[in-house]
Amino acid sequence: MNYISPEFRKDAFTCPHCNIVSQQKFYPVAIRDFPLSDFDEFLNPIEEDDHGKLVVGRGSCFHSDFKHLVISICDYCEGYCIWLLKDKKLIFPLISGPSPNPDLPKDIIDDFNEARAIVNLSPRGSAALSRLILEKLLKYLGIEGDSLNNRIKNLVKRVLDERLQQAMDTLRVFGNEAVHPGVIDLKDDRDTAIALLDLINILAEDMISKKKKISNLYSNL
Repeated sequence: MNYISPEFRKDAFTCPHCNIVSQQKFYPVAIRDFPLSDFDEFLNPIEEDDHGKLVVGRGSCFHSDFKHLVISICDYCEGYCIWLLKDKKLIFPLISGPSPNPDLPKDIIDDFNEARAIVNLSPRGSAALSRLILEKLLKYLGIEGDSLNNRIKNLVKRVLDERLQQAMDTLRVFGNEAVHPGVIDLKDDRDTAIALLDLINILAEDMISKKKKISNLYSNL
């Protein structure tokens, strides 16, 4: 199933914990104040009170509203995300975006996961990493050229799918402009950074995974 970016108050999105598209329930937050000696209680699972608020800890002291925080919980794995109410911004977990295609080389997977790790903090930096990933991927595929532009041109000769060509050009343009201040500003464009990671997976599926599946099928025959 396609990746659905986490969004404040969205009924369903791809959970950053289990990577499953699932229903999400949003709750305002309350927290019980308790003595330091009862700190272990804080480690207990969060619970819902009679007013529909999530409560952290189980001390017997008073409630206080944390009106600036909202928690969403995944129906599938019960993993939780923490949001800033004012900015409607996801602040936990930091890693977001689609998981890398497992057929990618390990060093590219490492770069991909780094791009995922900063997509919320620096979408512009994540987009620049996407361009680096594309360069590494084309070298891995044996596509020659003295620049990314030339490698893409040489790859186009081997690729018949026009949409795939467009995907590569998208990565080239956005990734290149993302590292030149004043040309394009992606620092607030999280959706674009995530879309670029999606495109990398599309390329990997077409150029690596499909060939691997065909090879395995032929071997089994």
